[in-house]
Amino acid sequence: CTKNAIAYNDKEGYVDYFNGLEDIKCSVIHCVGDADKRLKEDIADVPEVFSAIWYELQPKMFRWNDIVKGDNTLHFGLIAQDVIEVFSNYGLDWRNYGFVSTIPVDGVEYFAITYEYYNILTAKVLKNTIEELSDLKKELASIKAALAS
Repeated sequence: CTKNAIAYNDKEGYVDYFNGLEDIKCSVIHCVGDADKRLKEDIADVPEVFSAIWYELQPKMFRWNDIVKGDNTLHFGLIAQDVIEVFSNYGLDWRNYGFVSTIPVDGVEYFAITYEYYNILTAKVLKNTIEELSDLKKELASIKAALAS
């Protein structure tokens, strides 16, 4: 969303290409991204390995440090280095996916998470879980019917 697309650096201050600050003032959420099929190629289902990766990712609670001028508020999210490690554990190079990116700030590269990717993997895992639950309900009904006869 636009508020997640706001960046900050000491040289320029807030960098806000998508008017996220205005959206925050107006209590509006806009999405940043292009979902149109005509803008994409190599469209495929998300491989099952990413469901396994999702299960290994551990959301954390944290406070921002002084580098990002933290305000002592607790936040929730993933740690980019943890995501990189999990990808590596599955033989995947994180640089080949848009899940983790780097942001150069004053000559230092920091990692960033594209949380929309995490949300897509969550949707995939949820869909798989619902399908599995449906199959188990059918199997249970079949067992109950067999026991009743």
